[in-house]
Amino acid sequence: MKFLLFRTSQHDPAESPLSLLQQSNLRIALKLQRYDYIDVRAFSDPAQFQPTPWNPKPYETWYTEGADHKVVNGEIQRTFFDKEVGWFIEVPDIQFLMRLQSLCGQLIVRTAMGNYLTPAIEIYDEIG
Repeated sequence: MKFLLFRTSQHDPAESPLSLLQQSNLRIALKLQRYDYIDVRAFSDPAQFQPTPWNPKPYETWYTEGADHKVVNGEIQRTFFDKEVGWFIEVPDIQFLMRLQSLCGQLIVRTAMGNYLTPAIEIYDEIG
């Protein structure tokens, strides 16, 4: 299964999340690629947007940006295709995932921020 892989402390998406690792016998192939950003808002109609000084008519701009506008589970959403860039890793089995955890430390398996359809693995290395 393919996962987006990133570090909690990582701020540059061009930097490999595994760049800090020592050489190991675990063969890890990462691929930098684009993926979709899904903008989800917690209301069922764009007319519920509150106007702001920088966007006085948010209802109008909702439909002019992005694609695939729809309501899912009572929330409006739109997709920006290939907007994000990230590192992807193929995890063939649970043993591979456990070896990755032994090399990297704590892992959080979740979905990607900005795309609830993309599975992700976060290497939890928050400092402080």
